Amino acid sequence: MGVDVTHVDVGGGLGVDYDGSQSTSQASVNYSLQEYANDVVYTLAESCREHELPMPHIISESGRALTAHHALLLLSVIDVESQADNVMPELTDDDDADSPGLRRAYKVVPLTRLDDRRTTLQGAYANNISDNAVRSRQRIFLFAHGHFLIFAPLAALGAGLHVAAYALEGEAEVSDTGVVLSVAIPVALFILAIFVLYALLTRTYDPFHLLLLALTAAVIAASVLLAVAGASVALCLLVLTLAPVVTIVGYETIGHRHMAEALDRL
Repeated sequence: MGVDVTHVDVGGGLGVDYDGSQSTSQASVNYSLQEYANDVVYTLAESCREHELPMPHIISESGRALTAHHALLLLSVIDVESQADNVMPELTDDDDADSPGLRRAYKVVPLTRLDDRRTTLQGAYANNISDNAVRSRQRIFLFAHGHFLIFAPLAALGAGLHVAAYALEGEAEVSDTGVVLSVAIPVALFILAIFVLYALLTRTYDPFHLLLLALTAAVIAASVLLAVAGASVALCLLVLTLAPVVTIVGYETIGHRHMAEALDRL
């Protein structure tokens, strides 16, 4: 076409060996920077020799390879410690800097620890959470693993809705009562798990929650009884969707005040 090409941009795509394995995994590359450059230059040089063209200037946009080794960590300040009320003694030439009293007063940190910033940061983090961890050891375990009690009924609910979909399409040999139960039981377990976790985490016994659970159970039982009486699956599932509404209405009217009081007591 008669175009005098003087520069060729090979674009990006230069990988980064994040995990150091030098393999073909998604977090690594199995070639070096020199091998990458050799392949690019060789391919262009062969094409230029074949067509008797001068070798152009090669430009690479390997931004990720240039910046992947640098990182910036942004943190939100969640707590501030101050010693404004502590009066520090004034040092004189006669004071021994290695005395235990001065070390306690000025919180002297050995230079070896200052050199290892990770130790200092880990120690500060441990000091901030240690008191709460000792007081709330069991609640920390529930907070870390209690979500499994919620996720399991949700997974079962998905399976129950799958059964209901097949039944409504006429592709499942399950009775209407069985279809409604496959959805109602996970819903009941899900709502019960939320109330149980709340009671365990806040160490609170709230009679109002028993009322909400009883009303929820009545709605769930009504959906199953409608199926037994011969009502359509669609109607039964529609009634079943009202079960969470009991908790929502109860929280918005009265329950939110009970929760605020429980949190204030923690």
